[in-house]
Amino acid sequence: MQTWAILFDAYRELNARKMFWISLAISLLVVCVFAGLGINEKGIELLWFTVEIGPLTTALMSRSLFYKTLFMSVGLTIWLGWASTILALVSTASIIPDFVSSGSIEGMLARPISRTRLFLTKYFASLLFVVLQALVFCAASILVIGVRGGVWLWGLMLAVPIITLFFSYLYCVSALVGVWTRSTLASLLASLAVWGVVLAMGIAENGLLIAKISAENPIPLIEKDVEARELQVRKAKEESTDPAAFMKLEKRLEDRRVDLIEQREKVASIDTWYRIAFTAKTILPKTGDTKELLERAIINDREMEQMANMASDSNGRGGGGPFGASDMKAVRQADKINKSRSLWWVIGTSLLFEAFIVAWACRIFARRDF
Repeated sequence: MQTWAILFDAYRELNARKMFWISLAISLLVVCVFAGLGINEKGIELLWFTVEIGPLTTALMSRSLFYKTLFMSVGLTIWLGWASTILALVSTASIIPDFVSSGSIEGMLARPISRTRLFLTKYFASLLFVVLQALVFCAASILVIGVRGGVWLWGLMLAVPIITLFFSYLYCVSALVGVWTRSTLASLLASLAVWGVVLAMGIAENGLLIAKISAENPIPLIEKDVEARELQVRKAKEESTDPAAFMKLEKRLEDRRVDLIEQREKVASIDTWYRIAFTAKTILPKTGDTKELLERAIINDREMEQMANMASDSNGRGGGGPFGASDMKAVRQADKINKSRSLWWVIGTSLLFEAFIVAWACRIFARRDF
């Protein structure tokens, strides 16, 4: 009963915060954007109008894939993954500091409940902000997309636990700093700083993976070229051809051997840095990889291939984009490797990080005099 009372009290506290209702209103506004967009055989639907945008029609992309892509890019990445998370961190950063401040905690400690249980109940109750926001947003999105586009994407509800996990990785840092310093500002800045470090490490690890694959891809071609040139040199030696031509063949062979050695050294150098980045990323929570689990769950292999083909076509029309053909191949290979990583690596190691931080916060809370 004490636990449920604390949870209910936390809900009432969130309900009284203006930021909760502002975030909820923006969520419904984003859903209204979904309601105004669609796709048909002629182009993109904008309210009651159809706008022809190149090949973007149902012939290129199904309604289901269109709304999945829209939800992933706007709903999950921009709103739930960025804007809503920042609003949630701002709104919940003061919960733990206010809870442990003088005059607020004495009444809680007087109840027959252990300090560890009290802190954990307050911690998980703070996650209600994101749970309720994501639940309302996903339910409204499914309803609007179903009525507007005739496609009922029930799998979008997986965004609720995924976004809650993603937020909890950051909020645990806020809770630790909050119980340690009793400062709302310090809690907020610490969670944002950890988020920035995690994002930077993710970008570095992915960039090094692409660079490593891009450096590895030419090696088989160089090895085949070296083998072919060695065969040419052997034939030229057996046939006793012109000495000048023979020396030229040997020089080209030696140059290609040097190229092969340099390429292998380049791969080894990149691989060293990649292993360091991968180890650091393994220890830290995987915010980006956790969000991408929704894409794995709701977009099937055929739709993945369709999206990859559209990206390739768009890259070709755009004159190559920021990547060349070989680099785009490396990007696709790296993306395949990222999507093949296990749930244990993505969620399990992240939860270990969170468990360590929460256990640290519990220890401080249990040992502190109030």
